Amino acid sequence: HDDLPSMDDDSLRRGKPTCHVAYGEATAILVGDALQCSAFEALATLSEPEFVAPLTRALARASGSRGMILGQTLDIEAEGSLLNEHQLEQMHRLKTGALIDASVAMPALLANVTKDEVSALTKYSRALGLAFQIQDDILDVE
Repeated sequence: HDDLPSMDDDSLRRGKPTCHVAYGEATAILVGDALQCSAFEALATLSEPEFVAPLTRALARASGSRGMILGQTLDIEAEGSLLNEHQLEQMHRLKTGALIDASVAMPALLANVTKDEVSALTKYSRALGLAFQIQDDILDVE
């Protein structure tokens, strides 16, 4: 939903027309919703039932009102404002960064990694998420 006219209003993503440009805004919204539903459906059908609840919680937290949605809300509210470094980093960590954190943490949970490995993976995913969001913002300006 980030590329929609009501948010970043991007017409290109990775050099190609964004979904709302190619197929219309309504289709873009529905496709975004469908993709998120598909992720939860995939978790619900895991063959290891003991992982369903913790993985579903992790994805819901990352994509919901304490993760990506909060980050996007902060981004919309900050439009035209000058943010300090802490505010900008918090917004970036909550947007795509929260989803990248989850995409690293969820397989780690399945693999039953050690606390030290979780710490290293978290450090990696936070740096990757921050770098991705900074690059995305730079591309928005260009």
